[in-house]
Amino acid sequence: MEYRLPKDIIRIKCESCETITELHESDFEYYESSWEGSPMGTSTTYQYDADFTCGCCGNRIKVCFQMSEYPIEASNDIPPTCIGGEILD
Repeated sequence: MEYRLPKDIIRIKCESCETITELHESDFEYYESSWEGSPMGTSTTYQYDADFTCGCCGNRIKVCFQMSEYPIEASNDIPPTCIGGEILD
């Protein structure tokens, strides 16, 4: 299964100065981890992480998008997290 970010451009608002930063998929690090001890097959987690500083005030912002797959071909979205900012729609 392939996991992609929900949009081509992710907009983040800094919680300190409210500056909006646009992130693209290339701004994120991609991780994939699997665990095979589950009764219905392999459990896989797909994750995109971005860790950056606001270009205006220097506030550190961390963003994470995740999705798990278990059983195989059954996707389960995990709510995204953002520390130091807010993910905009």
